[in-house]
Amino acid sequence: MPDSFVPGMDVYVNIHRAVKQLRKRINVNQHAFCLFLDFKSAYNTVPHDELFKKLERVCNKGEIDLIRAIYSRLVIRLGKETLHYNTGVAQGSMISPSLFDIYAEDLLFEMVQNGWSAEDVLAFADDHLFISDSKDEVRKAIQITKSWCAKSGIKLNASKSGILEIVPRRKKTSLLVGSFVDDIPVVSTYRYLGLLLDNKLTEDAHVSQMNSKISFLNLRLAHLLGKISVDYRINLWKALVRPLYNPLLALMVYNNDTRIMRVERNLKGSLKKFAGLTKSTADLLLQRLARIDIKQLALEQESLAMEKWRSRCSSTATNPLVSKPIVQKKLKTPLLPKSFARYNNIQFSECPCCLRGVRLSASHLMKAHLLCVPSPLDLIEELEKCCPRTPGAGCRANILAKRDTIVESYLCLITNFLKRK
Repeated sequence: MPDSFVPGMDVYVNIHRAVKQLRKRINVNQHAFCLFLDFKSAYNTVPHDELFKKLERVCNKGEIDLIRAIYSRLVIRLGKETLHYNTGVAQGSMISPSLFDIYAEDLLFEMVQNGWSAEDVLAFADDHLFISDSKDEVRKAIQITKSWCAKSGIKLNASKSGILEIVPRRKKTSLLVGSFVDDIPVVSTYRYLGLLLDNKLTEDAHVSQMNSKISFLNLRLAHLLGKISVDYRINLWKALVRPLYNPLLALMVYNNDTRIMRVERNLKGSLKKFAGLTKSTADLLLQRLARIDIKQLALEQESLAMEKWRSRCSSTATNPLVSKPIVQKKLKTPLLPKSFARYNNIQFSECPCCLRGVRLSASHLMKAHLLCVPSPLDLIEELEKCCPRTPGAGCRANILAKRDTIVESYLCLITNFLKRK
């Protein structure tokens, strides 16, 4: 087995590695053929005896005995009957992806021994990707895979596997979408570890599907979003929507500014909609509420992924996961009551006293009408200063109530001004 080869160990590590290898080929006007493999009930078909034998490569006897003891206590219950099983790794277990990686690494070694670069052989649990330079190499990779499956007892799910041909700009594919190569379908898109790839390596397919999911979430949560505070809405966005953009960041590292701005605009739009903020909301305010700089986020994710990969490949690294800790920036969402969204949005409405198109912003109210109210961004700083989030300041509900009183007082000033006009 070649010493330089090590299997993958992280979702984003493998996404960035895959995109990097594909970009290399596109940059020199070369086609790339991606063979995505799907194994039928992969976790359920791993024989324990073979698995424990292969664990001897990476674990000591005590560690193997511990894993063996854990699996000896796992049983299947059918009514009143219980039975012990000797095949399969536990679904939902944290170590199951690693156990399957170890069991299946013989396939990866075979690929390298047959001429593939270690960087073109990617695997995370049962998600495998082999990158080739020609159709003949794809056929060879399929034959190697089928041969390994026959020896290992793992079944290849050909219908859910796929061959995606990545082509340079202004080039056409040489494989017909919908055709088959040794029972594996040729596809126009394929989802790999959460990233929907197309044959031009653009973000279009992923963004289109992502927008459908975001629209569905907005529809299903509409009744809830109208009842909760702005910071809760933003936290829901961070939990449900923001992760949809994470796989896409690997493409953003290499994209031009126009495409990056398009994705960033999409990200901002989803945040505004979830938070109940008008489409005209200033970028400075959005940056105060959440991280929206797509290019910076992409570079940070790539840096972390590549650091993990270098550490994994390094024979001197004491910890194979991370050799040097990288601290990612975190932005805490300020506590903002529901009234904050109304306050922000009213400052983007038209002033009834002035020319059409003049916004009712804080600066305009001060200069033209001598009404002193803060901008939304300044209001956040005022709320943080007047009602700080400290252990002695009371519970979250009390802080929100105090901040709501401050926001409502400014809303009352603007409302009274509008009534007079």
